[in-house]
Amino acid sequence: MHSASNRAARARQIWLILTCVLFAAAAAILSCSSGDRSLDAVDPNAVATHPTFDQVNAIVHNKCVTCHYTNSERYSSFETCADVVALAPDILKRVEDNTMPPGALPRLTSEEKLIIQRWVANGEPAPCN
Repeated sequence: MHSASNRAARARQIWLILTCVLFAAAAAILSCSSGDRSLDAVDPNAVATHPTFDQVNAIVHNKCVTCHYTNSERYSSFETCADVVALAPDILKRVEDNTMPPGALPRLTSEEKLIIQRWVANGEPAPCN
């Protein structure tokens, strides 16, 4: 009987060790990503090299206009083409440093960020320029 209880204890120890090893392996695998590399460095072909204003405007309207609208007394407005172009460098800075969108609001995807980065780098081409 003493032997059966030792085997059960040993089995529990082995199970605990295997569980810990499995969790450690999963954590290692999940941490193996692009790290601090940008999407441009990881996959430069993920988005067009010359995004259009319409692509940027769609992102702004889906992710920013919820708070940044004409009647908002607290935030800059992004409703017109001129608004988006005038604030393009600030928009880029805020999405790159992850301060916008704030809190629990959905963040921009890497693709959306890269579209904005490339659009700004290309001189913010827009119909209102």
